[in-house]
Amino acid sequence: MARLGILCDLSHVGPRTCADVIAFAPEGKPPCFSHVLPAGLLEHKRNKSDEFIRAIGAKGGFVGLSQFGPHMRGGNESTIDDYVEALDYVIGLIGEDLVGVGSDSSEGHERPSEFLKWCNMDKGYARTLTPWGAQKVVKPLGPLAEREKLAEAMARAGWSEEKMRKVLGENWLAYLEKIFGE
Repeated sequence: MARLGILCDLSHVGPRTCADVIAFAPEGKPPCFSHVLPAGLLEHKRNKSDEFIRAIGAKGGFVGLSQFGPHMRGGNESTIDDYVEALDYVIGLIGEDLVGVGSDSSEGHERPSEFLKWCNMDKGYARTLTPWGAQKVVKPLGPLAEREKLAEAMARAGWSEEKMRKVLGENWLAYLEKIFGE
């Protein structure tokens, strides 16, 4: 896939597939995790191990961090500052040039809904990945219209303007250029 210019996103695959795709990725066409959280902060089946995050980084790939509260260290009590902490954690593993926002946003859907219940099933039909029902699912970044609050949280954490620009979008653009550019 990578040789054909198709982005290989490993966010929803298991450990064996992650290992195989990372190992066989051609030079200059690395895979990514478009929307994951680090298992180093919270062990969960959907979160990716530090080992896999480092392996993606070693290939020059990209890691976008999901904003899904139940998979963050604070669960549904997670805040936007916890999200920035998770970004810093992954930056500590692979550097600030390979990390960005991977919101996995599902705006416009009531909670709970049949669609989101389906999304919460592994592969859409198998095991339930998080508790469901009337549970409020916190997404600490809030709706897309409120994303400026993320930059404010990054500034509170002492981030430089350059680091903020990279993580807020420039890193995504650089990664996509590797995959789709000439």
